[in-house]
Amino acid sequence: MGQHHVIFGISAAAACIIGGGLALVVSGGMTHHQQQQTDSATMSSAASSTSTKQVGAILSAKAQYDRWQKHYLLKDQAQHLYVNSSDTSDSRTAISEAQGYGLYITVLAAQKGIDKNNEAQFESLYQYYLAHRSKKSQLMAWHQKYNTNNELVEHDESSATDGDLYIAYALILAANQYPDKRETYTKQARAILSDILKYNYNDDKQILTTGNWVTKDSDAYQIFRSSDVIPMFFEKFASFTQDNRWEDINASMTSKLKALSQQNDTGLVSDMVSVKDTTPAPAKIGSDDDMLYGYNAIRVPMVLLDTSDNDASYVVNRILEFFDSQKDMLATYALDGRVTGNYHSDLQAEMINYAAKRQSRQYNKLYQRTTEMLKSKTSNYNYYTDTLGLIATLQNK
Repeated sequence: MGQHHVIFGISAAAACIIGGGLALVVSGGMTHHQQQQTDSATMSSAASSTSTKQVGAILSAKAQYDRWQKHYLLKDQAQHLYVNSSDTSDSRTAISEAQGYGLYITVLAAQKGIDKNNEAQFESLYQYYLAHRSKKSQLMAWHQKYNTNNELVEHDESSATDGDLYIAYALILAANQYPDKRETYTKQARAILSDILKYNYNDDKQILTTGNWVTKDSDAYQIFRSSDVIPMFFEKFASFTQDNRWEDINASMTSKLKALSQQNDTGLVSDMVSVKDTTPAPAKIGSDDDMLYGYNAIRVPMVLLDTSDNDASYVVNRILEFFDSQKDMLATYALDGRVTGNYHSDLQAEMINYAAKRQSRQYNKLYQRTTEMLKSKTSNYNYYTDTLGLIATLQNK
């Protein structure tokens, strides 16, 4: 969820059980080698607010999009749109991951015919990104926090790779979707991709690091985030830029993720992965929770699909095999299958449902079972669950 999201480490950010699902209040995190103080609710106060009505049915793509658009899109003082990733009422938080998701959702909604005339929305989100770039680069500064008067009170200049990947991919799609801006969006996509390789690329290991805060002499230089392995994106970037390094990144990161998956009976992979040694291993950047199948790895079944990459398919199938044997979709797991977040996660159900639908010939029962779970999905607003759930719905449409 950005290099800063050291999940369930309460010193980094408060992990919240919202409506029986999995959530992280994303106003805290990790900058360089330090963890920022969280301004979110504590675990106990979050747990006390989990009572909620049930949706009762899975919302249509249009209904999900309208709900997300209405609740999460806010304007800064310059009247530029950003995606509010804070689930607390006393602050608003923009992060590069959320902005990337917002741009991607907007162009997907146009492509799918849900919101055909949304050029202005995309442009406004794009202008927010331009106004909050990191350290004179084309990467986005990962975190901006606003108070209730809409005044900017915190701004972190470091970047997070996941956000920049989504921004770049969205711009490539937008260049085709919005012809009037084709040249502008194409040029900026190239600029972002160039800076990802300049600042966030370990060329020796052929991996993307977690952000431009990582230096070559740091342990984090040998670590990648499992959910940053997005073959569909890498394949597009390679053809778009004609830069073979994106093919190298794709082959290297998927093979390393497969090697990690092969090390245990469950096939699960960790949030952070170390390639310091010959054999990939779970890694710790901010807390021990980085070594779990947790808040970052939960995205892996979705991001590894839509590709012909065999290593990616292997990892998805191993993860689906594991969840096919589980009675419930719980929040987090150790790689040996032990439950570490022992409560139902709507987001886990969303991600497994998405992957099982794509692999329905093998996992139809798992798809049907998670579909039933999602019919009882809570109606609480939660940025991470709602946003990733919407992406899954739009990609499946």
